[in-house]
Amino acid sequence: MVEERIEKLADLVCSGNLEERRRAVEELGSIGPDSVPALISVLETGNNDSRWYASRSLVKVGPSCMEALIEVMRNNSDHDLRRYVAGVFVSLGEPGFDLLVDLLGYPDPHVRGMASMALRKIGAPVVPMLLEVVETTDPENIRRRAAFLTLVDMECVDQEYLSRLIKS
Repeated sequence: MVEERIEKLADLVCSGNLEERRRAVEELGSIGPDSVPALISVLETGNNDSRWYASRSLVKVGPSCMEALIEVMRNNSDHDLRRYVAGVFVSLGEPGFDLLVDLLGYPDPHVRGMASMALRKIGAPVVPMLLEVVETTDPENIRRRAAFLTLVDMECVDQEYLSRLIKS
């Protein structure tokens, strides 16, 4: 019964009118983790409008959707899809910070780029975490380099300090 309702709501996210989509977003979010597979499917197959609505539902589901979103980032090369996933992480806030910082060490440069983009959008709250990675990780480590570049792009850390770190 719940599965049928989730499927119908996911269809409305893709093809409903504005009010139907808004109601579907709210209801899927309130259903919680059980709606995540259907919302992931919409992200993977939908157009930009339906992806936006699915993203809003995932934010309403909350942090329980993060592991599934990481798998989406790892297993899909669609840049737009990854951008929506990064947006969900930004909207989820602090619960996703550690996961995004960890993704800076992922082998795929596109995944690292999306994690970096999300961290830059979050801004100041993640600076201490990024500084810790840069200050305590082997200079040749890809995660350290990605954290360093993210900090440089954020322009919220003293550039002289970053220059000294990169030389160490």
